[in-house]
Amino acid sequence: MNKKGSHVEIIISFIIFVTFIFFLFSVVEPTIGTQKDKENIFDNLEYGIKNKISSNLTTITVVTSGVGSCISLANFISTFDIGENIVVKDISGRDLVSTINGDSLQIERGSASGNLLKIYYSEEFNELDTGTSCTQATYETSLTKVRRCVFQRKISDLVNQDYEDLKAELNVPEGVDFGYGIILSNGTIIETQEGELSTNVYVRETPIEYLDSRGNLMEGYLKIKIW
Repeated sequence: MNKKGSHVEIIISFIIFVTFIFFLFSVVEPTIGTQKDKENIFDNLEYGIKNKISSNLTTITVVTSGVGSCISLANFISTFDIGENIVVKDISGRDLVSTINGDSLQIERGSASGNLLKIYYSEEFNELDTGTSCTQATYETSLTKVRRCVFQRKISDLVNQDYEDLKAELNVPEGVDFGYGIILSNGTIIETQEGELSTNVYVRETPIEYLDSRGNLMEGYLKIKIW
């Protein structure tokens, strides 16, 4: 009898164990699915927002010749097929005052700037003012490249975009709401304002490099919230 009793106890224990495993799986499995869905939503939002706040940056490295603290690069705008949204720096990264005179780019390089200059063009920069004539200088192109960069100005514009339009553009699922912004290198936060949220809010902060209004490469965080 004891043997039969122990067999029955083993079978009952096994059934209880299997039942517990099925119960545990039924409770945990939806949580895992929700976690995966959440990560997918974050990934899609991050990709979409980065694309919305990025723009082309053209970098032109030139070697100049000529004397004088202010030089003029003739036909520079038409030669490189760019606009007047330009920032000029010397090889050490120091900002140089520059202006436009017709189709020429004029640069106040100073005595310490040298002959190697980096000229940055993007629609996200301010247009240059018009200046008076400077000493004509010859120049040769050392390197020209175009790349996509995140711009501080574009994130500022994006936080003011119509929410429903942006939600549709980014293909955010029904029933999901989101907020976004950027934490600048100095700690300043530019982000959407949602007011008081009564539901659970999930936040992801991703390191990001961006360009400020003077073409300086800065480090910050892209901040995305979903609920």
